[in-house]
Amino acid sequence: MADAVRRARYAVAATFAINGLTFANLVPRYPEIVAELDLDNAAFGAAVAAWPLGALLSGLFAGVAVTRWTSKRVIIVASLAMSALMAILGFASTWLVLAAIFLCIGLVDALIDIANNAQGLWVQRRLGTSIITGLHGAWSVGAVVGGLVGSAFAGLGVPLQWQLPATGVVFSAALLVASRLLLAGHEPHLRRDPTATHSSTAAGVVVRLLLIGAVGLAGAVGEDAGNTWGALYLTGSLGTTAAVGGAAFVAMQGAMIVGRFAGDPLVTRFGPRAVSRVGAILTVLGLLVVMAVPTVAAAVAGFGVVGLGIAVLTPLAMHAADELPGLPRGFGLAASGWMMRVGFLVTPPLVGIVADQVGLRWAFAIPAAVGVLAIFCSGLLAKRPDHLGQHEHG
Repeated sequence: MADAVRRARYAVAATFAINGLTFANLVPRYPEIVAELDLDNAAFGAAVAAWPLGALLSGLFAGVAVTRWTSKRVIIVASLAMSALMAILGFASTWLVLAAIFLCIGLVDALIDIANNAQGLWVQRRLGTSIITGLHGAWSVGAVVGGLVGSAFAGLGVPLQWQLPATGVVFSAALLVASRLLLAGHEPHLRRDPTATHSSTAAGVVVRLLLIGAVGLAGAVGEDAGNTWGALYLTGSLGTTAAVGGAAFVAMQGAMIVGRFAGDPLVTRFGPRAVSRVGAILTVLGLLVVMAVPTVAAAVAGFGVVGLGIAVLTPLAMHAADELPGLPRGFGLAASGWMMRVGFLVTPPLVGIVADQVGLRWAFAIPAAVGVLAIFCSGLLAKRPDHLGQHEHG
């Protein structure tokens, strides 16, 4: 059984990576979609916004789906559905069809996200050591590789209508192979323990869930700062070239990968509370550097520090929410994931509005403020590393 759990660890890392591959494989082809459908920026942005909208909708019942049908089944079905939706996206002929496909992709993507994390946390409990930040690191690696794959196809002039079905077949085949090694059945940790007693009131549990969610929200908002606004800040506010403008995104994503693979041994040694608090502090410090020193070098370095900080916030918050006493397994996980997706949906227009009023440089105060909140909320995470100890045997 120990060997099966170790194999499941690598299998769930593969499913995380495949999800990142599938998503990022499309991103470099966005300009072609805009050109082929003759869309302006506002129309394309509205179509892409259907993705997080769909994720918010399905995020409301993702935990129930995983509890009822098991994380393994949800991962397989939703991942295959996402590859199929990606394959037909290249054939979208109107804005409405494009938006509808993005909405459906968002619906299944949230299911994949919660199921992957549920499976990963189950494996983590069986192993008795932290692996969750490394699993998110596998997603980041997959996203980087997927972006390179999409860019290569674009550079070779391969039509999108060929690329997405072809890569979808490859990714689906890899997913089916990896999924054979996932832990199967109804996970014991997703069931409410009827003998458990908790002193917390229902209102107190909800408040704790919201505050723990704020830690993950800081990760989501900080990531959006680099993803959405990093290049624009370098090229627009600091006047650098388009070739250099992507350096902020690259620095942040590279640092996130490092932070996520380093996060597990740090959590095992120092505990989730200390690691998440340091992550929140680094997030705030990185954003303060970006605001305080308006140079390209400082901005790139600052976003790199942000990447190190946010690397651990999302996975540790999701783990803490899933462990929250007074809630059935899976509910807190789904709720925290839903809060983070709200951040991805709300933050871009909010930062944009503030940037129009006071400048993009100072609009980074918004993710910095959420990071400050996370510094204090991280105190709700487990203090001791042995909180990750083995909960299941056999």
